[in-house]
Amino acid sequence: MPFSEAVKAHLAEKQHTNAPQTIVEKGRTYKDFTDVFGDLDLNLYTKPELLQWKTADLKRGIQANRINKRLGQVNDLFNWAIRHGHYTGSDYPALMKKPDHYWLPIVALFSGARREEIASLTAANVKTVDGVACFQIEGGKTADARRLIPVHPTLLALGFMDYAQHVKGMGYKFLFPHLVDGANGRGKNAGLQFSKLLDKRGIKDDRKVFHSFRHSVITRLHATGANIAHVMQLTGHRGEAGQTVHFGTYTHDVGLQALADTLGKLAYPMTFDGVKAKDPTFRMFYQWWKVEQDSQKRHQEAKEKRRVKTETKSQAWHSNLSMSI
Repeated sequence: MPFSEAVKAHLAEKQHTNAPQTIVEKGRTYKDFTDVFGDLDLNLYTKPELLQWKTADLKRGIQANRINKRLGQVNDLFNWAIRHGHYTGSDYPALMKKPDHYWLPIVALFSGARREEIASLTAANVKTVDGVACFQIEGGKTADARRLIPVHPTLLALGFMDYAQHVKGMGYKFLFPHLVDGANGRGKNAGLQFSKLLDKRGIKDDRKVFHSFRHSVITRLHATGANIAHVMQLTGHRGEAGQTVHFGTYTHDVGLQALADTLGKLAYPMTFDGVKAKDPTFRMFYQWWKVEQDSQKRHQEAKEKRRVKTETKSQAWHSNLSMSI
């Protein structure tokens, strides 16, 4: 049930027990909530969203007693939804609450691309070429890293193209715009998060790291009897030591559909239905992130105004002092 429909039904029921002014106040609170997170299905909202909303209220300067009242009104709505069977809770994995936490490992598992290659993708890199959904690696560890990789059918089923289209529609350059480019690239934090996930699952083998996805893809593709030239082009290994000029020329001419057919044979002995996000576009996260960005921007602008004001006063004081002397 959409949030807005739940609000209408909830307030209609509460009209019998709440004062008219209370109904109006609750309506305003619920509108503020959707202004921040959007009018989504009830089950897409989780406890972290309430905490984020509380943080946003604090940054807006709302008094603590009013914030608590607003949180109570939202809790009242969700308790009503639970009693009526409209809210069952989200099944988002706790460590997959950000787009990069969720998508980077899965994309690596079904492409063999390196962590930094995925983290550095732009929204425009994800496209359809000759009828094949794919993403373009601009460059990387080797001279042959630049390549087109078809989007695996499992990624399509999980909503990867929907996510890319959503980010592109918001006007962001990078596919994961919230990542910060540092000395170790844009994918460092996602790598650290994956390490935490392994620890949480009790996986202590030092050989099990993010890069293991790449090895798994190559190994499993070879196990399917895939053309080695296709595997090398998909993983960006063309032209490496030991390969002949003939081999390099041959792999360069491999068509995208042929690569898609080869990659489509990649499979694992499990189903991925259980890891599918209810909202693969992570719309709620980006709505919250925009609120955070806007808040930081206002903070910086206010800080700059104070700096200029202080500097102007200081200059005026020195000017008056010089004149008096």
